[in-house]
Amino acid sequence: MNATSFARAFQIGLVLAVAAIPLLALADNADVCASADEPYATSHPLANATVFACLQAGNQTIPQLATAGWEIVKSSPVVGAAGSIHYQLIIQSGDSIFRSGFEQP
Repeated sequence: MNATSFARAFQIGLVLAVAAIPLLALADNADVCASADEPYATSHPLANATVFACLQAGNQTIPQLATAGWEIVKSSPVVGAAGSIHYQLIIQSGDSIFRSGFEQP
């Protein structure tokens, strides 16, 4: 590798590193949560009493998450092993990377 190609590779690496800084600043605005697994035959529908385990927000229900300032981005049922099911939430706090630009003011 000659000096010119090394300098070019260094410049590209530096640009990529600087471009990633805003993403790191926004990374703590989103979280993934999951409810406990239940057998499919006796599972309950998603409700306000359902407790979700979140990496950042802790163990909370949907109303508790809303009170703490989290917004639900997506909820979905997830089929697990041996016929079990649980619910998964993707939540965000404040302005987040999930904004589409089409939200109403």
